[in-house]
Amino acid sequence: MDPDRQRAIERAQIEQVCEAAMRALARRADLRWRGTTLHQGRQRLPAFPVHVQTGLEQGDRPGLRGAADGMAVRLRGSDADLHRRLAPSAGIALTLFDLLEQFRVESLVDDALPGVRRNLAQRFHDWSQDYHRTGLNETL
Repeated sequence: MDPDRQRAIERAQIEQVCEAAMRALARRADLRWRGTTLHQGRQRLPAFPVHVQTGLEQGDRPGLRGAADGMAVRLRGSDADLHRRLAPSAGIALTLFDLLEQFRVESLVDDALPGVRRNLAQRFHDWSQDYHRTGLNETL
């Protein structure tokens, strides 16, 4: 089989497993990935913090699992309406507000879910390393 086709098949299989795990963890049966965008039913969900989003583009199993678990714990543990009402309107304040909410819900993951905790930690570690490697941290 063509190596590109094989990678595409493997990516699709990983995405299906991650999507199913996300639905179970978030307790929302109508979650679906369309490309790199998450939908609940027909509604596109708002973007997640950057360290969660970037796992979707990588296509590797740990990146996708960490991203999926990050989105699931956010959907399960955060009140989206309250978050929207309290959030700053834009800019770095909004970015930090979203990031802190993500950290809050990730910190609440039950110890009975060590795989989810590991996936979240690995996703953040990988994102941090990528951020450092690109030199973006030097522009601040």
